[in-house]
Amino acid sequence: MGLKDIKIETVNHDNFEKVLPLIADYQRFYGCTPDTERNRAYFSRYLDDHTAGILFAAFDEDGEILGFATLYFIPSSLSARTACTFNDLYAVPGERGRSVGPGLGFHALRYASERGYPNASWLTKPDNVTARKIYDNLGASRSEWIMYEATLASGYETS
Repeated sequence: MGLKDIKIETVNHDNFEKVLPLIADYQRFYGCTPDTERNRAYFSRYLDDHTAGILFAAFDEDGEILGFATLYFIPSSLSARTACTFNDLYAVPGERGRSVGPGLGFHALRYASERGYPNASWLTKPDNVTARKIYDNLGASRSEWIMYEATLASGYETS
């Protein structure tokens, strides 16, 4: 399957239910436990209003879903404008290496570019070699920024 055999659409009410299982698979890939109802509630906010984010889905000629990607638009204090985060890119395992990931990536970045975003940023795990190859081919470069995380579930107290 080549890029010309893939149809990429903005996720909407008609194709949303096809995307939800892939979102759960993506979450499992990164070691998270999916919650279908929470996913439905969270991601449905991007179906009609694309101010804060948008989802794209790739389909084959038979309408079978092949993958999805998301962009989020968030405030940036550094640029004093809205920044574009290319947050998720997922292709079903049997379709990896067949242009689904690059097709979704180019589509998402083109969408952001056409709307005036000067750049997009995203993260991936260092050992996700497949994704890193796609990102390298999208013309992206690795950032020098370091990401930190704090677990807040048990409270966050100062001493």
